[in-house]
Amino acid sequence: EGTTAAAAAAATTTTEEFDCQAGLAKWRLGWSDDKKTFCCKAHKLGCATKDEGTTAAAAAAATTTT
Repeated sequence: EGTTAAAAAAATTTTEEFDCQAGLAKWRLGWSDDKKTFCCKAHKLGCATKDEGTTAAAAAAATTTT
């Protein structure tokens, strides 16, 4: 019975709270604040900074919106 607890612990450590690749191209409009915070901290994706060119998505968005 101890193995089920270990298996559950392993499953929770490998499961991401959010899929940071989903909607990455439009993260500014499509992601919730919670997802932005999680993905920024966990994967350095979707981070709103003063330097908007820090992510490929931000750079792509800047070039396509002009």
